[in-house]
Amino acid sequence: MGRKLVNTIISFILSDAKKQKISMVKGKFIPTEKNQPASSFYLDSGFRKEKNFWVFRLGDKIKTPKYISINNKDNV
Repeated sequence: MGRKLVNTIISFILSDAKKQKISMVKGKFIPTEKNQPASSFYLDSGFRKEKNFWVFRLGDKIKTPKYISINNKDNV
């Protein structure tokens, strides 16, 4: 999956979680030989390292890619 698509997906997930009044999203990066290029994904997406997890607090600004628009049943 390309980085642009992954950035779009995480933006959609965070935006949807915010609409549902969720206060934070946690993720964990587990390094392997093949996923090393993705090691900065959480940091680049606005997450902050907290103990063993990457955390995005939904009061923070969500980095939404400008090159794509997402349509779903709620905003069509």
